[in-house]
Amino acid sequence: MLDIPILAAALVIAPQPNVQAQIGPQDYPQAHLEAEHSAAALLEFVVSPDGKIENCRVLSFVGNEALTKAMCRLERQSSWRVARDGDGNPAYGVVRTLFKMTIPGTVDGDRITRMSQASDVELTVQRLPAGISSPFDVKVELKVDQSGAVQICQPNSDAVIPSALAKIACDQAMGLKMGPVSGRSGPLPGFIIEQKVRFVASQSVPATSN
Repeated sequence: MLDIPILAAALVIAPQPNVQAQIGPQDYPQAHLEAEHSAAALLEFVVSPDGKIENCRVLSFVGNEALTKAMCRLERQSSWRVARDGDGNPAYGVVRTLFKMTIPGTVDGDRITRMSQASDVELTVQRLPAGISSPFDVKVELKVDQSGAVQICQPNSDAVIPSALAKIACDQAMGLKMGPVSGRSGPLPGFIIEQKVRFVASQSVPATSN
């Protein structure tokens, strides 16, 4: 049976986009559009408590390297709902997201279009609960202190997940050590971040017959 764990404390909430940006030819630098360049980059940036996007950087990329330099500029123009701490107050949030700019019908464009963001943690289990297919992703919200230690882990409140998997995901996440993150004014005093924990079953559950 699927359920959402009941938590006594208020949920910490990671930043979320207000509007999903639609990237099209109008967003391309003209030289890259004419050259039919495509690229994808894993971006990391800070959403400040007043909603400003700070310190965007490229963690990794595929495709045209020069094109990725335009991605942070475009991301700074987007709108995000601010993170909230356990008391409901605005907090610093850190986002790591896969940003893609592609031209359909090109080799790189079609390859990059099929890409998806990798999980932050992957766990292999013997099997998953009945009704859950492998792989299964659990998103958790983490409150991280200035040193990078995880203080709070809670499952994403928008998802219905087995409570046992939520507990395992948070048990793993609590052992993570994040590197320090800086904003416009220097190292953050702490932040909220969403992480994706992927469960992969080593055994499939036999199908039942009627």
